[in-house]
Amino acid sequence: MDSIDFSKPLTKGFAYPQDIYAVFYAVGGWATLHLALHYLTIKPLGQIVYPASKKSGADSLDLIAKRAKLYQAAWKLVFFSILSGLGMYILYFESWTFHPDQYFKGWPNQDMSDLMRFYYTIELAGYMYSIVLMPFEPKQYAKDVIAMLIHHTSTILLLGFSYYYSCHRIGIVIAALHDISDPFMELAKLVLYAGYHKMADVFFAIFALSFIITRNFVFPYYIVMSIPIHAVYAGVPVPTKNLNYAFQAFLWTLEVLHLYWGFLILKMVKRAIVASGVEDDIRNVDEDKVKVE
Repeated sequence: MDSIDFSKPLTKGFAYPQDIYAVFYAVGGWATLHLALHYLTIKPLGQIVYPASKKSGADSLDLIAKRAKLYQAAWKLVFFSILSGLGMYILYFESWTFHPDQYFKGWPNQDMSDLMRFYYTIELAGYMYSIVLMPFEPKQYAKDVIAMLIHHTSTILLLGFSYYYSCHRIGIVIAALHDISDPFMELAKLVLYAGYHKMADVFFAIFALSFIITRNFVFPYYIVMSIPIHAVYAGVPVPTKNLNYAFQAFLWTLEVLHLYWGFLILKMVKRAIVASGVEDDIRNVDEDKVKVE
């Protein structure tokens, strides 16, 4: 059997440095879309939901803070809807989607469509742009900023290396699993800000259920644990033994964060039941209460 040169990218048609440039162009694309939507739709929406005081006509600090959270939720709804929608569309037409034993079959000679390549590009760019936005987002607790930074960094590294080493099947599944539940959380926040508490409860319940199922059941059992079994080529872990272990380390890092956030979600569910309604998001909290990001 011919040996494989692991020092070179294995993804068919990988173009260096064009593919790298494409990711940075896509970061600019996300930023352009964000700014356009912010001024054309999101900001006007915020002013409708949280209008200025009729007496003074000025915006208080509390009003500005409330609008900032609405702006963030509205953008994230668009962001995650685009990513999750495209990811689900791709996986719907692939025969290997629900078969972890097929994720590495035929490696490294798996075909990669232009749509898959585009999805990888905007996923990588999206998480990079999310890191850029973090300092400008509404106040968050330090430990939650660190957790989110670790999550985004681990995801970027996993996606980047899976693309480089032609492990894109499992890479696409990982990305899609991470995006699918988030639109429901952002919807829950938006309708809550608009004053529709019962509808917010419904969307939060959908978010909680989908998050627990995809990230605390499907992800560890069908993704993380499938690597040692199926990520093998000619009896050797792929793409290399050391990188295989590194991939597993990053995946387990993500799962630890999923378990942490899953705990917060269950805490939020308990709080919602006691208080007869959800209050806000769950991935930025202090020691005593669950609070929105």
